[in-house]
Amino acid sequence: MKIKEVVENAYLQNLVKKIGAQQRVGAPVPPNQVPKGPVRSTNIRTKVDQINKQVDRQIFKKGTKIPLPVNPNQEKDFEIDNVDNTNVTLKNLKPKPGEPELTTMKKSDLNPVINNFLRRGRAQTNR
Repeated sequence: MKIKEVVENAYLQNLVKKIGAQQRVGAPVPPNQVPKGPVRSTNIRTKVDQINKQVDRQIFKKGTKIPLPVNPNQEKDFEIDNVDNTNVTLKNLKPKPGEPELTTMKKSDLNPVINNFLRRGRAQTNR
């Protein structure tokens, strides 16, 4: 097995000073420099966060019905009863004996369901 020695020269040290510190905090890359890995710009991140908040406000409204999976290939409609910063309280519209009428879930746990819900909406509008 060959071991290759990496020699640091002034150019590499200067490049690490310019890019290395900025990449750790997600700052934009200086012009005429090529970074390694994904570039995380703060401008893009804030726009994505704004869009996510708008979608959350539209979907997580009191009275909105969301289909949740209850069994494989079977869904049941739940109505949003209460919404706070991190939790959503769902009301079971037709509870069977022994099933709770209200269920509290984290918003982050509902992300796959919401993505599927939005994907279906897009598929129906594209027909």
